[in-house]
Amino acid sequence: MAALERIKGAGVTVIASTGRPFPGALPWAQKLGLDGPIICYQGAEVRTTANERLLDHGIPHDLAMEVIRYARERDLHVQAYRDDQLIVERDRPEARRYSEHAGMPIHLVPDLETAMGPTTPKLVIVADPATLEKLLPEARARWKGKLNVATSTPDYLEFTNYNSDKAEALKFLADRLGVPREQTSAAGDGRNDASMIAWAGLGVAVQGSPDEVIQAADGRSTGGVMLKARAEGHRVVLVTATRGEVGEIYNMDEASSRPRLGEIREKELEDAGRILGVNRGEFLGYRDSGMAGTSDNQNPASFHQAPLDEAAGKLTKILREERPEVIITYAEDGTYGHPDHIKAHHVTNAALDQMLRASESWTPKKVYYTAIPRSLMQAFMDQLPEEAKRQQQQSTIQITGTPDELVTTAVDVSDFIDRKKHAFQAHVSQNDPNSWFATMQDQIFRVAFGTEHYQLARGKPGMALPEDDLFAGV
Repeated sequence: MAALERIKGAGVTVIASTGRPFPGALPWAQKLGLDGPIICYQGAEVRTTANERLLDHGIPHDLAMEVIRYARERDLHVQAYRDDQLIVERDRPEARRYSEHAGMPIHLVPDLETAMGPTTPKLVIVADPATLEKLLPEARARWKGKLNVATSTPDYLEFTNYNSDKAEALKFLADRLGVPREQTSAAGDGRNDASMIAWAGLGVAVQGSPDEVIQAADGRSTGGVMLKARAEGHRVVLVTATRGEVGEIYNMDEASSRPRLGEIREKELEDAGRILGVNRGEFLGYRDSGMAGTSDNQNPASFHQAPLDEAAGKLTKILREERPEVIITYAEDGTYGHPDHIKAHHVTNAALDQMLRASESWTPKKVYYTAIPRSLMQAFMDQLPEEAKRQQQQSTIQITGTPDELVTTAVDVSDFIDRKKHAFQAHVSQNDPNSWFATMQDQIFRVAFGTEHYQLARGKPGMALPEDDLFAGV
C-alpha cells in the first residue's frame, strides 16, 4: 500500500488489471485505493468503479459452446458468466473453490447453452494444475486464431475473445488517457499477463513466473537485432507496407478467415511486435501484391503498383518524425523475390534520396540490407533431412542467399533466439505446421538463426569488418 501511495503521489495513474470478474475485482481495487478504470475478465471488459463499461469484448455464443462441449466430454468443470453472475451446470468442488476465491456466489443453471446469452466475457475450466498443463497446448492449438487461452493461476484455464486480452485493454486505456506506450509499465506473474507485460514500455515479471511470462518481460530475419536494440536502450520502429491480405492461410478456416485476413494478420504482427519490443508500428496502407506472376501484382491498390514517389513520401514522413540512426530494409532481390519485398527496397532508397535532395539537416548514419550469406544457406540446406530438401527444391520460393563478399555485418542474437522464435510463431495464419521450417529441430534453428547477417549499403563501417553490431560507430 505504501508503495502504491508513493507511485500515485508522483502523478502516476495506477490501473488494476485482473482476470477476475468485475464484482470480484472492485473490492480489491477499492481496498488498494484505486479509483481509475479496472481491467477485468482477462481484458474482455474495462469498467469504471461506477460500473460504466468502457470496453466490452465477449466470446460469441457458438464459439463458447465449443469450449463447453470440450469440457463436458472430459468431465471437467467449466463456468461462464452473464450479467456478472457466475453460472455453472453442476455444483462441484471446483465451482465452490473458484467461488470462494473470486468472492462470487454460484448460480446453478440447467444448461449453459440457454443460460449464457449471446456472449460471455470469458470461460474458465477449473482443474488440478497437472491436468491443465496438459490441456493448455492442446486448447491453444485447437482454438488458434479464435480464442486467447492462458492460465491465470495453475488451476484456472481461461478462454477469452481472440481480440481481447490484457494487452489490448491496456492499449485501449493508454490511448484513452493519452499516455504513450513507452511511458506505460505492467507487472504480473501469470500466463494471462504475458501479452500485457510484452506490450508495456516497461514489463516486469514476478520471480517464479512461467517461462513465457519472463520472456515477455525480457521475427523474422531481423527479430534478433530488434530485441537486442531494445535491450540496449534504442527505440525500435517497424514500418510495414501491407497487411498480407492475399497470402496463403494456415491453422484456421479459409472461408471465414479470407475476408478478414488483413485484420487477422495485423493482429498477428502486433502480437509479434510486442514480443520483439517494437515501440511504434506503422502501415503504409497498400494492398498485398501477392507472389510474383500472380494477378494480384496488377491490382491498382497493391504496393507493387504504388507510384514510387508516393510510397517514398509516406516513408519519408515517418523518417522525419523518428530520425533513426540505423535503417534496415530488404536487398534488391527481396530475399526470395516477393514483389513487395523488392518494392520495399526501392521505396526505402527513394525516401532516402528524397531527403538528400531536400538537403535535410539530418540523415541516418547507416542503412543495412538483410542478408543470408550464400555459403550459410548452402550449409543449412545440407543439414536438412532428405524429405525437407525435396520439399524445398519443389517450392516456388527459392532463397539463394547473398554473395559472401557483400556481407559486412554478423550480429550474435543467440541470447534472444527463444523470443525471436516465439515472435515468428505469433504469425499463426502464415505458418504451415507441416513445413520443415516449423518442424525443424531446435538445435538446427539455433544454428541457422542465432546470428543475423546484414549488408551495409549506406554509411561507413563502425569497426573492422565484419561488424558485430549495427550501432558500431554510431
